[in-house]
Amino acid sequence: MKIHIIRHGQTDWNVKKKIQGQTDIELNETGKNQALKAKEIFNELDLDLIICSPLTRTKQTAEILNEDRKIKIIYSDALLERGLGSLEGKPTKYETEELYDLNLNVSDNNIELATDFVDRIFNLLDTIKHNLDNKKVLLVTHGGTARAIEAYFYGISSNKKLPPETLKNCEFREFSFND
Repeated sequence: MKIHIIRHGQTDWNVKKKIQGQTDIELNETGKNQALKAKEIFNELDLDLIICSPLTRTKQTAEILNEDRKIKIIYSDALLERGLGSLEGKPTKYETEELYDLNLNVSDNNIELATDFVDRIFNLLDTIKHNLDNKKVLLVTHGGTARAIEAYFYGISSNKKLPPETLKNCEFREFSFND
């Protein structure tokens, strides 16, 4: 079984290099145009269901992608970006790699524990694998969440760090569940 993911379109906070976390930010015009352009790929995907983070930037992305096809969308808190507490709104220089080190499991400043974040994403993916095995699913999500999704499919490194954030705005990725 395969699953597709897409990261939301660009926001003003992406441009300003601010940590978004679970702060509810809208797409900017570039983000809306990215989603419109991504429709070309989206329209080629064989999909039965969209599962989307309930934050505005992901909802807007899903709605733009889906405006012609009208595929069922389920909004799930399990796909929320990691809660980064008082770091949200600060420059991204404060979002260090130690935040994604499962050994350190940083929770200062009301940050969601890395292990809780990973467990939340892994539980959702397990649910999809075991309960939606005949569905073709697209997840509309966030850059940090994509890190945890990659760790689910490719494993967590021996140093117990999540992979780096590499998914660009409105970029698709495809993953396959092992039987």
